[in-house]
Amino acid sequence: MSNFLKIRLEELRKRIEQDVFKWKLEEEFIFLPAVLYNTARSLRLQTSIKDIGNWEEFESDEIDFNEKDFEKIMFSKTLKIHQIIYLVSDETLKANFAYKLDIINFYDFIVYYERELKVSFFQPLDYIVVFEDSWRIEMIYHEGKQMTISPSSKN
Repeated sequence: MSNFLKIRLEELRKRIEQDVFKWKLEEEFIFLPAVLYNTARSLRLQTSIKDIGNWEEFESDEIDFNEKDFEKIMFSKTLKIHQIIYLVSDETLKANFAYKLDIINFYDFIVYYERELKVSFFQPLDYIVVFEDSWRIEMIYHEGKQMTISPSSKN
């Protein structure tokens, strides 16, 4: 048995509407960084976007990024020892689920992920990480962008 729970994307979508957007969307959003980012901007949430250095070289296999690079990109703002996150990757999106895990187990999770899904963890693809304590969303967009959405302060 693993410490990494699989949850349906529908369940995570409801939590994002409730705790990040604080708005019930008319149409279901698709779990893609560009869609989430544009939805957040249309709701006037605090967002940011920046280039990920050396992404083109990573994408063309000139250099390799690993889990330390992923950690630096996604967890640099609030890396707490115990913090629950939800992770959506291209692989989990195809299967309609997200992983829920404690960030303290991140490196064990990567081993599990690679064994379970039979793919390398960090590839030049889309990733979405939702932080349960703050409901901040960090994303890697496959075009080499890091996107951040901060939750609405509306009640």
